[in-house]
Amino acid sequence: MRVPESNSIDKTFVTLFTPCWKPFITHKKYFMPTTLLIVDDDKDDMALFCEAIHEINKTYRCITASNGLEALQLLKRAVKKPDFVFLDLNLPFMNGKECLAEIKSIPALVSIPVIIYTTSKLKKDIDEVYKLGAANFLTKPNSFREIIEMVSNVFSVSGKKGEKEN
Repeated sequence: MRVPESNSIDKTFVTLFTPCWKPFITHKKYFMPTTLLIVDDDKDDMALFCEAIHEINKTYRCITASNGLEALQLLKRAVKKPDFVFLDLNLPFMNGKECLAEIKSIPALVSIPVIIYTTSKLKKDIDEVYKLGAANFLTKPNSFREIIEMVSNVFSVSGKKGEKEN
């Protein structure tokens, strides 16, 4: 068996082992979009929320789950974890509090900001989710414009730009 020259080994190594995300770092054209996981069993609320996200920034990508179990499966399987999780509290199979507790117990997921996005205004719910590790608590507003304002504030506090990109 012939041993290849060192130059060809280097080229093969670089081709086989260069991380697939490297182009995203080196060239703006290939940058990774901000990804949001939206967990809500109400399809209308989910669609309205995703529409508001795209109004804030067309490059933002929404992934959806209709319950806590589905959200956890998506998070565990995802190669690129979402930048934010927006989580409703009232979900079938696994409610939002249980899902939040599970997310914060998994080392690979603990750093993802989880924002509770629910109809609840109860102080008990607010206190409990902050103890579980929620980054923010948002009560679902009544209008599309209010959703945009509320979510834009979350992004501006977190350092994500809500400006429209060209």
